[in-house]
Amino acid sequence: MPQPDDSKIAEAAYLIWLDSGKPDGQDEAHWHRAKLALAAKANRKRAKKAANEPAPAKAKAAPKVKTASKTSAKPRAPRKAKAPE
Repeated sequence: MPQPDDSKIAEAAYLIWLDSGKPDGQDEAHWHRAKLALAAKANRKRAKKAANEPAPAKAKAAPKVKTASKTSAKPRAPRKAKAPE
């Protein structure tokens, strides 16, 4: 899974820092939150793309051939010859 580049993480961390009220000493926490948020966004984007792709075509099954079962086949009586007219 590709990781977001440092410039994107830095930008997201900066926005988190601003939203948090510009606190001191939490730069690592903001970096970590930004990295997780960008990875989650990338995963959602990948999942959405996969959901929109058509499913691979399934192989068609061979047509079924009817066969006489051994138990249901009854012997036939021989045909009688027709009388000449």
